[in-house]
Amino acid sequence: MAVSVKDIPVEKIVVPRSHRTPFHGKIAAMAESLRKSKQLLQPIMVRKSKTSDDKYDLIFGAHRLAAAKLVPWKTIPAIITTMGDLECELAEIDENIERANLSVIEESAALASRKRIYAELAIRGEHPKKPSPPQQATPGFTVNPETPCTSGAVTSEFIADTVATTGLSESTVKRRVAAGETLSAVAVDLLKDTPTGDSQAQVTALAALPKSEQVKVAKAIKSGEADSVKEAIEELQPSANGDQPPEPPSDEDTVPMKLKEKDAKDRILKAKVLKAQTAGKTVEVVPDAVEGTVKGIVKEEDKPAPKKGSKGKKVE
Repeated sequence: MAVSVKDIPVEKIVVPRSHRTPFHGKIAAMAESLRKSKQLLQPIMVRKSKTSDDKYDLIFGAHRLAAAKLVPWKTIPAIITTMGDLECELAEIDENIERANLSVIEESAALASRKRIYAELAIRGEHPKKPSPPQQATPGFTVNPETPCTSGAVTSEFIADTVATTGLSESTVKRRVAAGETLSAVAVDLLKDTPTGDSQAQVTALAALPKSEQVKVAKAIKSGEADSVKEAIEELQPSANGDQPPEPPSDEDTVPMKLKEKDAKDRILKAKVLKAQTAGKTVEVVPDAVEGTVKGIVKEEDKPAPKKGSKGKKVE
């Protein structure tokens, strides 16, 4: 890997669209420091543009470049590298993990991307070799947490290299890579500047959800509808009181109900028949084929009343 350092005109350096917008407050403070010191302690990193012979693409150092333009400087010290795309992305990620005070969710996504790149370079037989990153960093970087590493587990080589490069502990690397590999890029962007996004426990809980649910939860937290992943999940779940209509009863549930209705109707009918017969009336009972129950039709035919004697006795 070839590396050289020289002063490059600031107007010839192109910042890729994938880089995040630098923080204006940090740019102003850095520009004031450059005015007083009149020097940049740590150079930015660039490489020759693929589309223009006299231009350079920025790899990292967006804040320093913006501050130099604000001073204004006509040129800026820059490391010019001939690294390939993957190695440039890896150098950019390492710079920001180590220097930019990323939130937990951003760092998790960045480490997952670092693992993916490391594995791709290993497949090609290329051991990642990078220049030592400058002491001053820029948070401008783009990662793709949607693409997990091709290897199934975090290898000891990757962990050792990441610990040595970033200064993170082994346990931190493992936890954040595990979360970062399943995080939704949309959820990362929504929560990167929130308290939830800076909590390892919250990020781990979020990463355990399907990506579609992660986005819903992240939107609920970002909008203020919920303060945590657990609360957002509870808010999104339908209430037990009927946000959804109740399921219709099954045939197994309705059969006993029909039998009970039939028994009740039969009891009522028997009572009517008994009452009519007691009153000395003729009763005819016919089945009701439509309802599947017995329906009573009472035909009242008055019997001739018995004759009584003068003392109330029956006359034969």
